[in-house]
Amino acid sequence: MRTAELPGLPNTESKQLLAKLLQRINECTRAMDTCLTTSRGAKKTAENKVAAREEMDKKSACFDNYDVDKDGFLSRIETKKYARGEFNFDMSNEAVEAIFKVLVPEGKGVSKDKLQRLKVAIGVAREKVMDQNRKRAREAKEQRLAEMRNTVTEQLEEAEKLVTAADELVGKVEQGVALLPTNIQTLTSTEITGLADESENTIKEAREGGAKAKEALKELATGIDFDLKTWLEVNVRRPEGVVLRCEQRLSKIGVITAKLRDDARKKETEEMYTVEKEVLNMIRHHQHAKELSTEAVFSEFDANEDGKIDKAEFLAFFKTCEKKPKEDEAPAESAEDKKENGESKDDDEAAKKDKTTKQTSVEVTDTDLLRLFSSLDESEEGEGHISKDRFLNLLRVFMKVVQESVITSTIQIKDSKAERRLEIGEIVEVMKGPQKEETTELIRVHCKVVKDEIQGWITVAGNQGTVFLVEANNQFRVVKETILTESFELDRGGSKDATRKLKDTTRKLKEGEVVEVREWARKEPKSGLMRMKCKVLSDGESGWVTTVGNQGTVYMELIP
Repeated sequence: MRTAELPGLPNTESKQLLAKLLQRINECTRAMDTCLTTSRGAKKTAENKVAAREEMDKKSACFDNYDVDKDGFLSRIETKKYARGEFNFDMSNEAVEAIFKVLVPEGKGVSKDKLQRLKVAIGVAREKVMDQNRKRAREAKEQRLAEMRNTVTEQLEEAEKLVTAADELVGKVEQGVALLPTNIQTLTSTEITGLADESENTIKEAREGGAKAKEALKELATGIDFDLKTWLEVNVRRPEGVVLRCEQRLSKIGVITAKLRDDARKKETEEMYTVEKEVLNMIRHHQHAKELSTEAVFSEFDANEDGKIDKAEFLAFFKTCEKKPKEDEAPAESAEDKKENGESKDDDEAAKKDKTTKQTSVEVTDTDLLRLFSSLDESEEGEGHISKDRFLNLLRVFMKVVQESVITSTIQIKDSKAERRLEIGEIVEVMKGPQKEETTELIRVHCKVVKDEIQGWITVAGNQGTVFLVEANNQFRVVKETILTESFELDRGGSKDATRKLKDTTRKLKEGEVVEVREWARKEPKSGLMRMKCKVLSDGESGWVTTVGNQGTVYMELIP
């Protein structure tokens, strides 16, 4: 700050005067601060005195309020009223006497100046009562916990018995699974199914036992005191572990049982395939013996003439149908005898093969017929009948062209019109025959070509031994993954609901799976795909499958 130049005074004197003024200002400031501090302290002291006086007045008023006789002392009765009114504490006579013994050993009561000491003494007496109450509560709780622990211990022992029983049941199941035959393939589907049923029943029993044990352990924690939870958790840890391991062991056994079921289904499919072949041979033998058309064969089945074959009609046919005569077993010839008779080694091998083929034929029982009827029943919701179309389709006979030939309009070769030349590999359906052509004595069959539905007569074999037709193998192998659907048309009209339903009812066919033809492939008009109805040999499911795509992609190949 620059020093102001005062009029009439030299610069030096102005500086000295200013310094004195600043000193006086600082002194005044300090004096003012001291005065303010002193005044605040005095105010605080005064306020404390007023508050203390008010507090003393309150205590004095409180004392006077309970000093009913106004003698300046609180008697024993007045002291008890004071404790009840101010602290909600009912003092016992013993507590009052103890306080009076300390505070007023010889006086007539508690004076006003000892009111604070009386307040403290009442607080001590109240704490003693509260300690006694807490002690009684603690002892009661300890007794209750001890009783609860005894009860839970008994329940835990019962639960552990259930756990032990469940563990033993699982052990029995494991022993039963371990005793299963190692070569399931030697058993029939019924035997395998019986083993699976037995395993599932024991698994169910073991699961129920485990569930009871688990539920019993769970109920132990219901309503338990918090102080016992840690103790309970430690004690149930072992039985809970046993139950968990039982569930894991049962899951592994369940996988084995599921595989048994799968093996049984595959075995049943194989058995039904063999039975079906044998039954079809029986029907065809009857048909040829009686020289019946397929329609006439159906009429012999359909005794009620209602256009379908029920279970009773199906069984009744095989009791009266023409049977193949049983060939008498000729005595076995030795190799020398065969040599003397001029039979070659190839003839011997052929005989062995023929013998093996005959040995593989099975005797069809009523049980087999009933199982076959159920598998052939494709009616909605298993109505228990075989439709006419289904039956006629079963009797269809297909042959494969193995040598280029010609299909003609009539059975006579001479003066007969050639419909077209047949290529090797084409499939034809036999409609009639075989019959012998009179002039050439060739065996001829009336057929319909699957490819273009042309009908005519074809020679089975020539006079020089050339074979033109052989019975077609009706089994195909999947060579490219595709899907099996319920209907011939893929889009079912193209609606969203139809597309969603198609996804729900399809089954993937993987490479290598084998199917049996039910209806030979024909072109689906909308997509241009060649579609065939078949039955999957692995699980017996039936449906439609694409054999050749519209771009020439091959999905199914005929097994040679």
